[in-house]
Amino acid sequence: MDLEHALRIFKLYCYIYRRSAAEAESILWSEREREAIRQLKRLVRESADLFREEDSALTAKAA
Repeated sequence: MDLEHALRIFKLYCYIYRRSAAEAESILWSEREREAIRQLKRLVRESADLFREEDSALTAKAA
């Protein structure tokens, strides 16, 4: 699966997940899609603190 397709699926998954986690899981038809979502979720979790710290530093600098 190419990155563009994986990101499209991930965006749709996140959009639907806000309403229903079970419904979001139902849109993943193939094991490749499920694996891509797992990897993207892991990447977001691992990177979230990094960008949060960057945003805090920029806010502090502006003040």
